[in-house]
Amino acid sequence: MRRYFQRLMCNNLLHISLQMPVSSVWSYSSSFGTRDGNLHSGLDFRGSEGANIYAAHRGTVRVVRSRANYDARRAEHRAAGIDTQESDNRLSRGVYMTVTSLDGRVVTRYAHLDSIIVESGNVGGGQRIATMGNTGRSTGPHLHFDVIIDGISRNPWEFLP
Repeated sequence: MRRYFQRLMCNNLLHISLQMPVSSVWSYSSSFGTRDGNLHSGLDFRGSEGANIYAAHRGTVRVVRSRANYDARRAEHRAAGIDTQESDNRLSRGVYMTVTSLDGRVVTRYAHLDSIIVESGNVGGGQRIATMGNTGRSTGPHLHFDVIIDGISRNPWEFLP
C-alpha cells in the first residue's frame, strides 16, 4: 500500500504517466536497482525478436544508434582485433534510441533493439517506434527500458500502469 501512495504522489507531483513500451504479452526479466554492484538503470522486458516496441509518451526522438551504426562499430572492433564479448561490452546498449518529452524533463531509452522504425522527429505515446532485439551486452531478445527525469535515472515502475 505504501508503494502505491509513493507512486501516486510521485506521478501527481511530476504529472508523468507513461504507457507500457511493450504489448500485453511480455515477460519481465530484470528490475531497476543494484545488480553485481552496478546500477541497472531500467527494466528488462523479455520477448521475441522482432516484437513491437512502443513510445511510452509523446516526445521527440533525440538519440539513435541505428543497426547500420552498430554493425559498423562491431566491424571496426573486429578489424582492430577486439573480441565479440569485449565489443558488446563497449557497445553495451546495442541498437538503441531515446525519446525526450516536449518539455525536456523526461527521457525514455529503449535498448537492445533489432531495428528502429522512427529515427527522427516527433512520436505519439503508443506509437510503434522499434522492434525488440538481442544487440549489445544481452543474454537474449529483450527491451531494456530506462526512464530519466531531470537527468536522474528513475525506476520505470513508478510511472507505468
